[in-house]
Amino acid sequence: MIRKQSHDGSLATVRAICFRIHHGCIILRTMFYNAVRLHIAKSSWPASECLSEKLSQAKIQNIKKQK
Repeated sequence: MIRKQSHDGSLATVRAICFRIHHGCIILRTMFYNAVRLHIAKSSWPASECLSEKLSQAKIQNIKKQK
């Protein structure tokens, strides 16, 4: 019977390094997507404020026309 020689742990080291790289990529991707979402949200705030002001002015004008 031929016994398989056990490795010296290098395979486990490679797996650990690959796991850390993969995990780091996931974290970086999540941080990037969160930064993009935050940037989009911040850039759309002035537009939403302007839109809400126009809507409130239109409501006031409709109320005045109804009276």
